[in-house]
Amino acid sequence: MENHIEEKEILTFPDYYKSLRNERSEFIQKMVELTGFRYRTIMNYISGATIPDKPTRLRIAEYLKTDEKKLWPSRTI
Repeated sequence: MENHIEEKEILTFPDYYKSLRNERSEFIQKMVELTGFRYRTIMNYISGATIPDKPTRLRIAEYLKTDEKKLWPSRTI
């Protein structure tokens, strides 16, 4: 699984997940490992029901090699 977003693509975290046709399960598992949170929490991030805290957003953005503000544009803090 390629773990970065092309510079020209500006995808939110939910959009990034939706773009992963065949790699969604692998992506969720990687997010569980990366963040230390449970599957349900990651699914809440993906659905937009909850937004990760700043350190978690930064960790995910670093893994995806993109800016945290692109993944969660409504979060400016």
